[in-house]
Amino acid sequence: MEENYGHLEIRLAELIEKKGLNRNKVSLKAAMNWRQVDRYCENDITRLDTFVLCKLCTVLECEIQDCLFLFQQRKSNENRYKCIICILEKRTNVSVSSALVFV
Repeated sequence: MEENYGHLEIRLAELIEKKGLNRNKVSLKAAMNWRQVDRYCENDITRLDTFVLCKLCTVLECEIQDCLFLFQQRKSNENRYKCIICILEKRTNVSVSSALVFV
């Protein structure tokens, strides 16, 4: 039986836009093929190349956590509701007993 371990998302396109660059400029600065940069921007990568990630982070002057985001699999809906309630409490300063959450 295969378990779901979540998935990794590459946020390169967002970073490139924030830096005011385009994919072609990044590929030139990183000495990479523009198709490879394009695949990373479109999350069309099955195996990450650590050297490529180092080049991209260097060119974009960012940390690795700025490029990658891990979506973790939730164990149950109960954890999902707890997470939503925690977020709401932090944003609104309202306690759980006085808040109703519908998902």
